[in-house]
Amino acid sequence: AMKAVAIWLLVAVAAARAPLAAASAASLPSVIQIVADDLGFNDVWHLGENGQIEDNPLTYTPHINKLLSEGIALTAYHTYKVCSPSRASILTGRYPWGVGYYDMKGPEAIPLSFALLPELLKTQGYRTAALGKWNLGHLLKPYTPTRRGFDTFVGYYAACQVDYWYHGSPPDQCGVSAPGDPITDFSNSTTEAIGPAYGLNGTYNAEIFAAAAEKLIGEHAASLGADTPLYVYLAFMNVHGAANMPEFTLQAPQETVELYNRTVLDTYKVAGGMITELDTGVGRVHAALDAAGMLQNSIITFCSDNGGPLDHATNAPLRGGKHTLWDGGLRVTAFVWSPLLPQTRQGQSWGGLMHASDWLPTIAFGIAGVDSGLARGPRLLDGHNMWPAWTSSNTTSPRTEIIHQVVNQYCNGTDKGTSVAPFGNTIRMGRFKLISGAPGQATILPWPQPSGSVVPFGQSNGTVESGTDHYRAGGVEQAPTKVMCNPHCLYDLEADPSETRDLALDPAHASDVARLLARVREAAATGPPWAFPINDTIPLEQEICAAAATTGFYEPVREVPPPPPSPPPPQKAVQYAKGGLCVTVTPRSEAQILPTAAMGPCNSRAMWTHGWVRGQPTLQNQYLHEMSAPNFTAWCLHIGVWPQNMTCRYDGTQHTPGIRQCTEGTPAGGGNPVGSGFNFTGEMIRALSCEDAPDICLGTVSGETALRIVQCTDPAAAGWSMNMVP
Repeated sequence: AMKAVAIWLLVAVAAARAPLAAASAASLPSVIQIVADDLGFNDVWHLGENGQIEDNPLTYTPHINKLLSEGIALTAYHTYKVCSPSRASILTGRYPWGVGYYDMKGPEAIPLSFALLPELLKTQGYRTAALGKWNLGHLLKPYTPTRRGFDTFVGYYAACQVDYWYHGSPPDQCGVSAPGDPITDFSNSTTEAIGPAYGLNGTYNAEIFAAAAEKLIGEHAASLGADTPLYVYLAFMNVHGAANMPEFTLQAPQETVELYNRTVLDTYKVAGGMITELDTGVGRVHAALDAAGMLQNSIITFCSDNGGPLDHATNAPLRGGKHTLWDGGLRVTAFVWSPLLPQTRQGQSWGGLMHASDWLPTIAFGIAGVDSGLARGPRLLDGHNMWPAWTSSNTTSPRTEIIHQVVNQYCNGTDKGTSVAPFGNTIRMGRFKLISGAPGQATILPWPQPSGSVVPFGQSNGTVESGTDHYRAGGVEQAPTKVMCNPHCLYDLEADPSETRDLALDPAHASDVARLLARVREAAATGPPWAFPINDTIPLEQEICAAAATTGFYEPVREVPPPPPSPPPPQKAVQYAKGGLCVTVTPRSEAQILPTAAMGPCNSRAMWTHGWVRGQPTLQNQYLHEMSAPNFTAWCLHIGVWPQNMTCRYDGTQHTPGIRQCTEGTPAGGGNPVGSGFNFTGEMIRALSCEDAPDICLGTVSGETALRIVQCTDPAAAGWSMNMVP
């Protein structure tokens, strides 16, 4: 416990050391931006018949309910279907795809050419802190939070941790899927030093971040004064599943799980506990602002990063959930709370169209007065400033469209191999939404009704860690419900928020389909390459894992990528002749098939080679024996490598990959002239070497090369040659 306290003191002292950047900062409000993870649309509230929000009585969220009753519920707030792209949008003010996040894929990172929200706020004298989940780049130090505008960071780099109490790094970041993971993903960093956070294993995730926020706010007010503006990006892990084994992915303390003692399934008992732990954290932030004397000049924003996963969250009346392009994946819980909002707007719902990219211009320009010209980046802002619509008599949203997903030269909808691919262009304009392709699981899932009596924990898939209050459960797999939009679906979301009535084939809406399709295609053409600013990540990942094996913590090692290896010397085509076979080894760099006439005449029809062909595990090592049939015209050899399908050419006929007897003819005398060592039909062969005959070794077949035998074009030679070609 003492080590944990030291972490928060370090954060507070680091903030206190930073000088004010602007003398006018004292009048600016503090902003606490809370981002929940995987919270379902129906997990906290109901959407009433008149579009107003009503509390969900089946989950226990008293603090969020109170802030909703005093703030503005953003009932038409939209985001992306999965976490890191939506966070990139929040902090850059661009659509996710506008930053290169076409989906969540591989080692994405926000390019350094974009200014993030905290960097802009610092120009107005804000102290800035990030708590919780990052997931926006970590392989090099310049991509980590305290190099992107945050003064301090206490949190984790990955999409989630292995466990809510034991904060291991997931398998794709040097860790393992077990609570005893030897590699911890928890950082405690300042602008001066990037480093690990010690002494936190055994403490529940949401407790860590709520306590960190309390200490940060209290120490900020004590050292810099309550009037000095503070920006905190507070990204809870709740209610994302832990990167543990599926049967343990949902995790919450016993005390909050027992609030759901009439909930039937353990899945929803623990998921409910996770929601309540999130709510408790929100309440502690509000109380900390009040205790520090900062509450009356503060703004709290709240949103989920994407819709809730259908195995443990609920999004009714919206269709679908996380990973889908239905509104259940895109339209999420959000609100803004502040005493600075007009009293006439407090406790109201606002149905103006809003997107995650709107947070940056709203907070930076509308609240903090940042010069909009400072929002640097290779793409203009996609976001809009919503503050006037919340605080003035004109409540109309400046946003009229949301371009959720695009396909273009960089992203064709099949880039990520998931059950929801191939996705397609998806756009909302006004009341209409157009979807192309496969939007994903289409289930409409409400929070389950409770039992009339107490249902003890552990009767379905729940478990309790021995000697602790650690309750865990797995998700509930939903029966697949797929709706294809082939080529398009069109929905009127004002009349049909559940997206159940497709209007795409209605002649009355043909112009709407054409209009939305033209707009999304126009936007798609402006999309940049994928957000992979680091070309070769493997050496960086290996270095980080090697360091983590010693330190026990997952942290970046380098400031810049290592220099690329020196290129190999240029290769030239090498020609061999043995027993009448003309052999040419052509390096990939030459990228051409050498004309056989250029290799010199082949002196006979006989061909000779001796070596090993190493195939896939199902293809045992095979010998190619000496071949001397006098009329050898009916055999072809093709050694191909995935993903190419090179073909064997025989008398102008193309044959499929493999080594086999050509069907158009047979050797003189019939049968196999060389024995069983040559007679097999492999689909792919991955390597060729010639240990037994190095003088005619043909080299190694890589992923971009293949071998083929072609008949000599010289009529006098009437022999064979072999090329290795790109």
